[in-house]
Amino acid sequence: MAVVIRLQGLPIVAGTMDIRHFFSGLTIPDGGVHIVGGEHGEAFIVFATDEDARLGMMRTGGSIKGSKVSLLLSSKTEMQNMIELSRRRFEAGAGAVETAAPTAGNANRQATPIPTVQPGAGGRSGRSWKPGFQ
Repeated sequence: MAVVIRLQGLPIVAGTMDIRHFFSGLTIPDGGVHIVGGEHGEAFIVFATDEDARLGMMRTGGSIKGSKVSLLLSSKTEMQNMIELSRRRFEAGAGAVETAAPTAGNANRQATPIPTVQPGAGGRSGRSWKPGFQ
C-alpha cells in the first residue's frame, strides 16, 4: 500500500534527485516525487510500503541542500489537491510576466520582471514553481 508524506522546507534549488537522495535506502516508485513548491517549499513523496514511509518520517529535521525540512503524513487526496492548485496558479501566471511594484524608498528603481518557467524548460527559475513529477 502506498503512503504519502508531505515535505516542507524544500529550497528552490533542490530537485527530485535531491529528494530521492535524502530518502536513500527507501523505496520510492517511479513518479513518486511531486514538487509543488510555493512559499513553504512543499513536495509530496509516495512510498511503496508503510515501513518505508515510517522510516522516512524519522528523517524529519534533516536537511536538503542546506535547508532543514519537516515531514508530515499526508494522503493521495491532499497531494492531488495541492498539485492541482499549484498547476492552476502556474497556468494563471504563465500567460503574463509579473512585475514587482516599487515600494516607498525604491521609487527611483524600475520594476523588475519576475521570470517564469517556460514549458519544456525542465526546471524552475526565479521564484516561479512548476509542479515536478518524477
